[in-house]
Amino acid sequence: MGQYAGTLADETGYFESPKAHLVHLRQRLLAAARLILDVRLHCGDWTADQARKFLEEKVLLTPAQSYAEVLRATLYRPCP
Repeated sequence: MGQYAGTLADETGYFESPKAHLVHLRQRLLAAARLILDVRLHCGDWTADQARKFLEEKVLLTPAQSYAEVLRATLYRPCP
């Protein structure tokens, strides 16, 4: 739902400044990367180090940010 709201805001011109638009695009990139990260980690396709490398190379996260994202992905378990 949040992604849809952000896309709608972008399409209707809510993000007036280039900086606001860039922040929105960065959030979309991170959301897409989290989806890939969650699937790859939980299916056992990637190790934590491979996941961190992906985030640092493709999403340009810092090592501390990539560590936090991988930790979030591995610790989070949705309730049934």
